[in-house]
Amino acid sequence: MDIKDAIKKIKESPDFSKLEGKTLCSAIAFTNKDNDIDKWELNYYDGDTKKINRVVVSDVVELFPENSLFKEDSAVSQINENDIVVTTKDALKIAMKHNETQYKQQAQKMFIALHAGKTPHWSINIITNVLSVIQIKISAKTGKIIESKTHNLFQGKGVAS
Repeated sequence: MDIKDAIKKIKESPDFSKLEGKTLCSAIAFTNKDNDIDKWELNYYDGDTKKINRVVVSDVVELFPENSLFKEDSAVSQINENDIVVTTKDALKIAMKHNETQYKQQAQKMFIALHAGKTPHWSINIITNVLSVIQIKISAKTGKIIESKTHNLFQGKGVAS
């Protein structure tokens, strides 16, 4: 399921009215064994209350109650749906091609996140069979790789950024 399909499902759900005035600020998913996505978790931020609604989208749309931010003073940026030019599938293909040419590691599982910031970007984490993580940031507007790095899972470094 592409991120835009997930957003469309949310907009068509009866609970969408509960998200009015809130902005999409992030989205995360894991790939299945076929490197497809069956379920998205999207986060909508309310600038007035400084709280986030988590919405899980699969075959159904499930809206969870508002939660406070992890850090009260966190800056939360909006993701404009029109800025997402590179599809989820294309971002995953770009990451896999980069892995094949740069790292040559067999992927065991992939985690993909859409983040705001100066420009929206995909953050793809490839967990390999040798338990290393390849992190690739890709512009959601252009498809260009912004950053790429790898580390061992047992070195104690964070995975998502």
